[in-house]
Amino acid sequence: MNTLNLFYGIFGLAAVNLVFGYLKNQLFLAQTRSISSFLDLHRFKQLARQNMYLALLQLVLLRGGFLLGIYGWFTGRHSGPSGGPPA
Repeated sequence: MNTLNLFYGIFGLAAVNLVFGYLKNQLFLAQTRSISSFLDLHRFKQLARQNMYLALLQLVLLRGGFLLGIYGWFTGRHSGPSGGPPA
């Protein structure tokens, strides 16, 4: 596996993480119109906690992908479709 495939894989995982977080938020908003009970507040706290973990994962993925891209660019390790360096 070359660094370009790894680069695309990391950003693919970041995109999946983004969609997953968005869907979790939309589900919460659809199920909870207002925070009117302790159960609603508990569910909101759970959502906030999950969002912080998703944000941390997103930060790691995007920073790692960025650093991998810089590494591949400076070392010429990204190979294009023909197997050689990109033109």
